[in-house]
Amino acid sequence: MQRRTVLQIMGYSLGSAVLTSWLAACQDRPLEPSTSSWHTPAEVQILQELGEVILPKSDTPGARDLGVHQFIDLFVAEVLDGDRQQEWRRGLQAWEQRFSEHIGLAVEQATADQYTEELSRYWSISKEAQNAVRDFLDQPVPTTLVEENRWRAYLWLFEFKKLLLLGYYQSKEVGQEILVYDPVPGGYTPCMEIEPGTKAWSL
Repeated sequence: MQRRTVLQIMGYSLGSAVLTSWLAACQDRPLEPSTSSWHTPAEVQILQELGEVILPKSDTPGARDLGVHQFIDLFVAEVLDGDRQQEWRRGLQAWEQRFSEHIGLAVEQATADQYTEELSRYWSISKEAQNAVRDFLDQPVPTTLVEENRWRAYLWLFEFKKLLLLGYYQSKEVGQEILVYDPVPGGYTPCMEIEPGTKAWSL
């Protein structure tokens, strides 16, 4: 693992430890787009809609129910430095522009089905196409605007998914009611049988 990757993971962990308590508090106070910490109202809407398409409500709460978009907004505002914030916004804007071009509408007018269809352009692809994307993202910033937008959109989407999952699984409701939660566990068992369907532990 590269040193940069290790430092990034450590930064995410330290930042999320602080923001998790904020997220728990936010769940009882829905954040309106106009009161976001860093993103514009239109950007907050993208975070909400995209997060709900990836983690929709079913018999478990969805990303919107848990206010994960609030966690992402606070994370970008409080954890990322100025250069990382700039890269985040450029990636978000590239993804938004490509989405708008594909549907022929402003992103604010997009439906959940159109968000789902847009995600399929990135993720529902063959193994060969996935390998090609991986090689593409390992390259420096492309020199043409179209390819640069594609490059930035992919990188942003992967970063967004990381933060979405981080905020979702560290939320109080998921940690205590969906995963296995035991703040005062028993003795340490180094090797034990794991039955199929066993839930992951949150604590």
